[in-house]
Amino acid sequence: MESSPIRKLYTRDDLFNLVEKIENKDLKNMVIDFINDPLPSHKDIEDTQISFEESPASIRWHHKYTGGLIEHTIAITDLALNMAKSLEDSYNLELNKDLIVAGGILHDMMKPQNYTLKDNNSNNNNQYDHISDFHLEHLTLMVAEMYKRNMPMELIKMVVSHHGEYGAMKPDSIEGWLLHYADNIDASLNDVAIKICNARARDMGIQEQDIYEAFTPLKIYELRSTIGKEKLKEYLKKYIDLNNEIGILEDTLKDLDNNSNTLNINDAKFLSNELRKYLNTLNKLRCQLNELNSNVNVVNYDELNECIKKMRNIVVNVDDSLKWDIYNKIDELKKELETVEWELELIILNYGLQKFEIDDNDNNEELYDYIYQKIIQHLTNLDEK
Repeated sequence: MESSPIRKLYTRDDLFNLVEKIENKDLKNMVIDFINDPLPSHKDIEDTQISFEESPASIRWHHKYTGGLIEHTIAITDLALNMAKSLEDSYNLELNKDLIVAGGILHDMMKPQNYTLKDNNSNNNNQYDHISDFHLEHLTLMVAEMYKRNMPMELIKMVVSHHGEYGAMKPDSIEGWLLHYADNIDASLNDVAIKICNARARDMGIQEQDIYEAFTPLKIYELRSTIGKEKLKEYLKKYIDLNNEIGILEDTLKDLDNNSNTLNINDAKFLSNELRKYLNTLNKLRCQLNELNSNVNVVNYDELNECIKKMRNIVVNVDDSLKWDIYNKIDELKKELETVEWELELIILNYGLQKFEIDDNDNNEELYDYIYQKIIQHLTNLDEK
């Protein structure tokens, strides 16, 4: 899974960039050591093989998708820091921002140790589940490990109290309350956005994970608020179809490199219209056979059904010229994807413009600034690509 033009997938490097904001060298080194070696040291705790970068932040609620945990971690740390700065400016305070950064990074560090990736993901809305032999609750694991690693008591208190009034203890510092509220704000907003994604996925007959591979739930929430439900569905379908086709093509190229330039027809169906038509005909034939069997008893139904399955099991050769066709097709689709993304930006821009009442006698400085910022943002995105 790679970053999409709209959703950034965070990595350990992003965590280390946050760590650099910690001024106390001893605390900084402790946090770095924890990121590099996050596994509990107890002999009975087995590694679930789910990394912090890929882990969700929950199974059914906020940030329940691949990469959700690190996304949540970075979001709440930034949010708590910004709230701290606001309080410092407003009330002439000097808050311990080292603790805020360290607490933000570590507060959910043990969650991956209770998750597992489903073997048979028939319901793609939930890729993950709790491990069958459940370890201790993630916060208990974290606090125990922090004690063992001799981390500062004020940091341990921040982590153990980040659930606020409903946790094991209430925060006993401004920094602790900031971490709690940042965590609560991000989780609660994402919960609302998850429900919107679930509804749009049902409307469109797709899996939620198709949405999360390209968008954050909060981006979907923002789009629904700006362009409306129907335009959002139209845009999502166009974007996800393109994104899925690019993914299929890129996976196919990898398969070709590993499988001696041969493909099963199901993987090669995009290579020609003839193969598409052939598969569509077989699918229709299978549906007609099933419908017929539901009305009358087809004696040799199993034999015919097996025959249709065999007719799908065709292997085709792929030469280098077809590989280049795939490369070119991927480039085409990516350009089309960028166009779709820019179309969305224009829709959002138009929505923003409609919020301004333009009059020749008015000072339109605010309007011009809005347009300028949107254009600069788009050019920056293009430059990054």
